[in-house]
Amino acid sequence: MRLITMNRIVLAAALLLALPATLPALAQGFKDTSMLRAPAGSPVAIYEFEDLECPACSHAFPIVHAAVDKYKIPLLRHDFPLRMHVWSFDAAVIARYIQDKISPRPPKSIAAPSSPARSP
Repeated sequence: MRLITMNRIVLAAALLLALPATLPALAQGFKDTSMLRAPAGSPVAIYEFEDLECPACSHAFPIVHAAVDKYKIPLLRHDFPLRMHVWSFDAAVIARYIQDKISPRPPKSIAAPSSPARSP
């Protein structure tokens, strides 16, 4: 048992020592093929995948948009309706329509009520 642990430690140390020698070779052949890229002329962007009925998304909304306004970071928003939220898909469709027709900024999340299916 102890020999196996020592072998793992020695192997990890050898890999860590060899890693800096291989990094320049890896960096030269690297090509970013990801679909998530910042807009042209911007080094970074915030990608927001949001469910309008999600309480966590509702909590993050003012924080993310304050950072966007303060640091002038581009925001790329994507709808991500979750199945467990009954009205999230409909809310995403309506919000996208409103955003395209009326306002350039997405509406605030609607997660404040406990459930939109219940009526008071």
